[in-house]
Amino acid sequence: AIYFVIAVRLSSLHWHAVFGVQTATLFKFTAVQLRNGQPASHPGIAEFGLLQNGCVVHLLNASTSASSMTMRSGNAITFDGWWIRTRADTDSEDFDPVRFRLEGSDDGISWATQGGSSWILGNSNVLFTGTGRFNTPSERGHVLQMKHAPGWPSIATEEVHPILASAGFFVAFCLALCRWRRHAATAFFMTLCMSTCLMIATALGFLLTDVQGLKLGVAPLCYAWAPVWLHAALD
Repeated sequence: AIYFVIAVRLSSLHWHAVFGVQTATLFKFTAVQLRNGQPASHPGIAEFGLLQNGCVVHLLNASTSASSMTMRSGNAITFDGWWIRTRADTDSEDFDPVRFRLEGSDDGISWATQGGSSWILGNSNVLFTGTGRFNTPSERGHVLQMKHAPGWPSIATEEVHPILASAGFFVAFCLALCRWRRHAATAFFMTLCMSTCLMIATALGFLLTDVQGLKLGVAPLCYAWAPVWLHAALD
């Protein structure tokens, strides 16, 4: 019971830390690579800003330095996504960034990555990176939104799966205490099977919903092997 409560609580805390709103005052967009394959020497965008519950928020005082564009808000602002606008001038498609990252800061010294052209979903962790290639649209003056609000695959991974797994393992533990070994093994096996199905459905969900820049970590895929070796051990 203690394990079940802790699992649910940690899942909730982690959920808000990863997918909840973020706060910063200064924001820096950095282009890493352009569409033409060359390393970025300029930001390659017209402007960028934030999203608050799907609403566009414009930032102030844009300044550029090499491949970075820095903007600020009047004070600390919370946001749950961000956006970029491609350049409006014609024949500039080759200079659009396809690898990039967004950083936030309160003092202009310490910067934290708060978005990127790719992100990795592992087992209970999300990491934004600027290494994966993003399919930046070639339309001129196009506003592209990157929403951090979670879809159902993220909810299944971060909320449903920990509760399902902890409940199943708790039942198996109780059965084992009652010396019902076979029933405990069956409960344990069924929990792993359900976890496997859920993680596979989640992976397919991410692919079908076309989440740009997503890379699945190896941890969720390891569940697919767990029922196999457990069934072999029981036999």
